[in-house]
Amino acid sequence: MESLQRAFGRAVVPLAIPLGEEKGFVGVADLVVGKADVYHDDQSGKFEAVDVPAEIKDAASSWREKLVEMVAESNEDLMEEFFDKGTLPQEDFIKGLRKAVLAGRVFPVLPASSMRNVGVHPLLDAIVELLPSPVDRGEVEGTDPIKKETVTRQPAPDAPFSAFVFRTIADPHAGRISLFRVYSGTFKSDTTVHNTTRDVPERVGHLELLQGKTQTPVTELPAGDIGAVAKLKETQTGDSLSDKAHPIVYPPVVYPEPPRPSPWSPRRAATRTRSRPPCTG
Repeated sequence: MESLQRAFGRAVVPLAIPLGEEKGFVGVADLVVGKADVYHDDQSGKFEAVDVPAEIKDAASSWREKLVEMVAESNEDLMEEFFDKGTLPQEDFIKGLRKAVLAGRVFPVLPASSMRNVGVHPLLDAIVELLPSPVDRGEVEGTDPIKKETVTRQPAPDAPFSAFVFRTIADPHAGRISLFRVYSGTFKSDTTVHNTTRDVPERVGHLELLQGKTQTPVTELPAGDIGAVAKLKETQTGDSLSDKAHPIVYPPVVYPEPPRPSPWSPRRAATRTRSRPPCTG
């Protein structure tokens, strides 16, 4: 947490702290509800809700105070209530926490181990309860490729269809699989859509939901869902799909480039030294 806050500021605060560490990581203490979840040691993900252990009560109380302060600072009304009462009532705290996360004023951190199956449930609950849904985000912007002007789409299943392909993976059995997010409308299986990035039609087969290696066929996916489709002929990563009558192109993902080493860095200098021809004469 100290290194995270040094890098990103004090708005990065935990919603839970770990019980134990490394192989002794057995659960999490929830700072929001003031309880602890102790997990079974069989990696089943089953846990028991207990009181916060005495050995970490002071640490949990300290982090809880910091969390409440950050939530109070995110809103003037909550700040006044905090000054008047010295804390926030639980109901106001929970509502204020979600608003603070949505506004980008609080960045929650939760400990978890997928290998040991510890802490995953609170993490998933926090994603559902605190992070913004497509509806919270509101309409999204793109470009009309014909009129060359900005257009928007509402994240609603009855809006004109549009989707963005954000990744392509190679499957040894299914071939090339395109992963996409539906931004608006409803994406239906066995249809023809328009690749607005390349201005070509694209025949779509069966849509699927991916969960690890498990592929679940579905007949349609509404706005906000993420899905996959195999064997698209023209579509590549970064392409937009939409109704031909309502074209929209979403901006591609910009991937950061690694910094180039200085020509006078030790590594470059060593390379120049090794590549220098031997002296003669």
